[in-house]
Amino acid sequence: MHISYNKSKKGVTIKQSSNYVNIELKNKYYDLNLDYPKFFKMDNLCKLGILGVELLLRENRGFFENKKNVGIIFQNKSSSLDSDLEHQSGMENNTVSPAVFVYTLPNVVIGEISIRHKWKSEGVFFVGEDIDHELLSQYSNILLKEIRSELNIIGWIDVFNNQYVLKLCAVDKQVTHMQLKELLA
Repeated sequence: MHISYNKSKKGVTIKQSSNYVNIELKNKYYDLNLDYPKFFKMDNLCKLGILGVELLLRENRGFFENKKNVGIIFQNKSSSLDSDLEHQSGMENNTVSPAVFVYTLPNVVIGEISIRHKWKSEGVFFVGEDIDHELLSQYSNILLKEIRSELNIIGWIDVFNNQYVLKLCAVDKQVTHMQLKELLA
């Protein structure tokens, strides 16, 4: 797993380094010394989101301090297809598991992150071929302008077929799509 931060430290990128996605995510959980047993029941998209937000928080403790209204605005290409295919396989083999079914919506990662950190605000998960900086920045700006969030975590988080990537940043003011593109670089 390769982790990097942008210049302001308000952006984090995680890219895979092997085809052992679940092992890499669990190893990073242990490296971070997290105490969140629910992590092991999650699908890989949620695990990646939990880890990415944790890394962002640890680099920016003061920025997040006393913030309860944190908006979460994510996008990816694969939606929850990784879990969807696992669920479909269970249906075909008559071994359907509610533990898998619960993760067949991409926005569950937003819920898991919000629950873990006790954040109350809005979240949205867009699906598109490529990251849409303009869409993400516009949505973030609306939440901030209407005071529906105090700050937003914005980014791309995708897991499919043993491939994963995460690019997140935190903003507490209006941001143009070009600024967001730079923050998520």
